[in-house]
Amino acid sequence: MLIISQNLLIFFIIFFIIIGCDNPKEYEINDYYSTAEADTILVNIVTYISKKPKTADWKTRFEPRFRKYYINQLPDFKIKNYYVSEDSLHYFYIIRPARSPRGHERGVGGTFKMKENFRLVDFEENFNTPVMSLDSLNLLGDILFQELISKGNVDKYVENKSFVEWPDAQLKYDNSINEWVYRK
Repeated sequence: MLIISQNLLIFFIIFFIIIGCDNPKEYEINDYYSTAEADTILVNIVTYISKKPKTADWKTRFEPRFRKYYINQLPDFKIKNYYVSEDSLHYFYIIRPARSPRGHERGVGGTFKMKENFRLVDFEENFNTPVMSLDSLNLLGDILFQELISKGNVDKYVENKSFVEWPDAQLKYDNSINEWVYRK
């Protein structure tokens, strides 16, 4: 397994961007939705990926009584990249707070489909980055997001802990409860 320093990671990312034929495409949620709609979508995503209220569990966290809890977290989350495919699969890459003594932010990428009233279905977190600086998260996120769109996964990066912290040999995403769980 290859582990590289954050500075070396930034160098490689910049190097690949410079030598690439095209600059990375911008994927803006505002290309698809108004600011109010984008905020609604973000709150809905936060409901899946954020820490739950103390009195909620994986089933009840979506109940309307907890909506204000997730709305209050909105300032701590930012949609960096967003794309909707021709088959209506929504891809996202979000910068979120990290619960880690090593830093304050990490990236999260995933997919979902959307029903009426911005209701998310078939939600899946595909990857979480390591905790790192915002500049590094932005550069790394562009690479991982492009891979997620083109391949439907980031499998080629999963073994590299400088790119993807999980999934890994211990954690996998359980679509039935929409949470990361330890493998048995």
